[in-house]
Amino acid sequence: MAVLGALLLVLPLMLVGLGSATSARPPTVTLSTAHAKVGARVVVRGSAFPRSQAGTLFMNSTPLATLRTNRYGSFSGAVSIPKSAAGTKSIVATIGTAKATTPFVVDGTIAAAGSPAGAITLDSTTSAHGGSAVTSPAFSTAAANELVVAAVSSDAPNNAGQVLTVTGAGLTWNRAVRANSAPGGAEIWWALAPTPLSGATVTSTQGLPTGAQLLQVATFKGAAGIGAATATSGPTDHPSVDLATTAAGSWALAIGNDYSNPSPPTVGTGQRSLASFIDQSTGDAYWAQITGPAGAARSIVTLDALLPTTDAVNFAAVEIVAGDPTATPAPVPTPAPAPTPAPTPAPTPPPGPTTTGYPDASNTGYKPLLSTCPGGALRTITGDHLASELVGAGGTLSCVEIQGYLNVNVANVTIERSWVYGGIGMNYNNATWNPVVRDTEIGGPLGTRWGDTAVGSWNYTLLRDDIHGFGDGPRANGDNLIQDSYIHDLFSLPGDHNDGIQMTQGSNVTIRHNRIENQWGQTSAIMLGADQGNIDGVNVVDNLLAGGGYSLYGGGSPPGGNTVKNVVITGNRWSTKFSPQSGHWGPTAYVDLSFTTWADNAWADGPNAGQAINP
Repeated sequence: MAVLGALLLVLPLMLVGLGSATSARPPTVTLSTAHAKVGARVVVRGSAFPRSQAGTLFMNSTPLATLRTNRYGSFSGAVSIPKSAAGTKSIVATIGTAKATTPFVVDGTIAAAGSPAGAITLDSTTSAHGGSAVTSPAFSTAAANELVVAAVSSDAPNNAGQVLTVTGAGLTWNRAVRANSAPGGAEIWWALAPTPLSGATVTSTQGLPTGAQLLQVATFKGAAGIGAATATSGPTDHPSVDLATTAAGSWALAIGNDYSNPSPPTVGTGQRSLASFIDQSTGDAYWAQITGPAGAARSIVTLDALLPTTDAVNFAAVEIVAGDPTATPAPVPTPAPAPTPAPTPAPTPPPGPTTTGYPDASNTGYKPLLSTCPGGALRTITGDHLASELVGAGGTLSCVEIQGYLNVNVANVTIERSWVYGGIGMNYNNATWNPVVRDTEIGGPLGTRWGDTAVGSWNYTLLRDDIHGFGDGPRANGDNLIQDSYIHDLFSLPGDHNDGIQMTQGSNVTIRHNRIENQWGQTSAIMLGADQGNIDGVNVVDNLLAGGGYSLYGGGSPPGGNTVKNVVITGNRWSTKFSPQSGHWGPTAYVDLSFTTWADNAWADGPNAGQAINP
């Protein structure tokens, strides 16, 4: 059986507002074309399925590929149509008890030379910029079944996240990816044009009318559709994403907005700029970039741009999949769905969310199979080190296994695809080093203690990290982003007070979409406490919490005259993994609604699954 490459990849998308593990919408499966020749490559996409679960893609009742949804209940990837297939078919995706079907017509003529994927050609490209609605210059395509991609980046009012809509050219548009956690937004939409276009235009419309936007339209011959997609947003990271390609010969395209700096970015090695727009009146920058072709399937393609690390940036990227979605020139009849056996009635699922869909060991930390490290191996470095001994300011430290402690003492360092046993700290003579640690394991072999604190304490970003083996996980005392990470297996000694994440002072801290587990009956998964100073501006959003004495301490009753304000706690879930009350004594403590926004917080599992938790 073929394996749908991208369907096994948990994509590092940075999205917000993801409360329950399953959607109220029925699951759907769509194809990049409704009509193809046997042997052709077709992109299959699904949404609103159970999150992070394996399943099977069928053509009628014949297995076509295995698949796995990402943490948002979606999947995408390219498959080849079997040479034995012809006529009216149904493509069926089955994941657990969820099922979706779409009709499909297969032409019995074998695709040229049996090639699984032809070469992609960039047929045309055009761009426009303007205000709340922008229309591209007229463009044409040279052939039938060309892929049309519209990439948009935009401003937004009052530091908000922008939402965009793409229409035009008489096509049916699909949004592939959105990044809008930072102010503004970046989105990529796509459509397939079954016949050649002439004098077509595309329009992008802001959901929050304000400022300016950049619309980049590109058309591709020899492309089956969109495969992998990913995005990042944040104020403390150069925009950089990795795509694990789903097919050989893929291209990649990215779009970004910089809300903080009206300077054109420099795109990374092996990439070229498609368009850029600098709005001096609002102090924003917008740009699009492209690279291709990549090598074999599951190649890692990095798209990045050099910008100041303090800028608020949204950055989105997609894979352009090579393939042959060619339709015959004759009109395509509306196919009737093939009959399917009556399904066995599925048991009524438990109400509310579950603990699936959150980070775990499979999608955080260093992953050799997805790494660009030579041979998938790490370079061993023994002992404790200063970052300046290993990399200069603004540099990237990757593919290393540091069997000791790393003290960051140079500015704007990125630590990625690595393993640091003894923890990562900042030189306390300068609390503004701004390191980014991503796709890294922090903590040595499980079952051993590697220190009091995994990461501390100011001005850092953690993305997709696997953290364990410390008395406390990260300590966040100001200007921190902790996202998409797995914090677990804390090490406790007699007298310890263990916290998955601990904050005792500071401002501008975001803790988003993490799995945080403290197996001990003290102290917390997340501790917010103003023991060492005032707290102002904390966002705790879409996390899964379990364990501790109370799983969440909300910052109330600050000691010594210190103050706490502007705390947002929304969309989080509490698990009964270690205790029926989540924490030994209960789910929350010291939540003061006079300074806390509390909404959509609920039980993830257990007898009260889906029911609200009120402080």
